[in-house]
Amino acid sequence: MRLAAAEWVAHQRAAAYLWPDERLKLVTRMVDRLGPEWSEAEHAFLRPEAERLQEELDDPATVHPRRAAPRSASGCISSVIPGPASGYARTGYRI
Repeated sequence: MRLAAAEWVAHQRAAAYLWPDERLKLVTRMVDRLGPEWSEAEHAFLRPEAERLQEELDDPATVHPRRAAPRSASGCISSVIPGPASGYARTGYRI
């Protein structure tokens, strides 16, 4: 995990280098069991996918086509994404 987090940082924290929810679940179990110390970058890398998507949806600068992409993928994410993804966006468009 530390190597993957370092690679993510080396690529300017590009979303393509983040792990999906399924892989993060495995690390979460390990964290619960071992309680390792993480750097700030490692904490950010381990952030749940649902939180990252919610942050993107809450950003008023996120354009409608990009808002639709996380919503269509949210069925694959273990957590329910509350807020704008579950209804109308601030723009009034259904997402």
